[in-house]
Amino acid sequence: MIISMFVSKNFLDAYTMLLFMRLWMEIARSDIYNPISIILIKFTKITFFPWKKILICLSYFYFFIILKMYMLVITKYCFLYFLYSHMFDFNYVYLYIGMFSLLKSYGYIMFWNITIRSLISWINRKINVVEYFFIELTEPILRVCRLFVPKIGEIDISAMVIIFTLYFLNFIGANLFPDVWYLL
Repeated sequence: MIISMFVSKNFLDAYTMLLFMRLWMEIARSDIYNPISIILIKFTKITFFPWKKILICLSYFYFFIILKMYMLVITKYCFLYFLYSHMFDFNYVYLYIGMFSLLKSYGYIMFWNITIRSLISWINRKINVVEYFFIELTEPILRVCRLFVPKIGEIDISAMVIIFTLYFLNFIGANLFPDVWYLL
């Protein structure tokens, strides 16, 4: 039972994070011919393809994908409760937990995208396919942060400011919801 809960939780979390990456890739208008983008598109094609043809307006499409991720997260918690207690129960608390779980997943994805981009830029001196993919995903957020945080000499600290902000928001969530936040 514990193994099935672990596998199902991690599988659904990973798929939700892939959907966030794909959605962010669509919003940031990143290069779809990048090999990493192609892999991400193939993994999420089942979720995106049928609805992209039906929903013409992109804002409705983005809203629908976020709603679909929200329903996936709520289903995940209902399924995990079923595995734990062997009875199906839908509680209104799952609606709030699903919303917090989506927010935490988005912060988690942005944290790792910015961290990987920073590490690759320190190690590699020329831009390769992987670094270009992470530059396209993180540049919209870093560009907004650069408007408020100036460079210190030639050092751009916008990535560090965003990472510290995400840490701060994570600690606020852990303090406001101590019993639930680490289970998300």
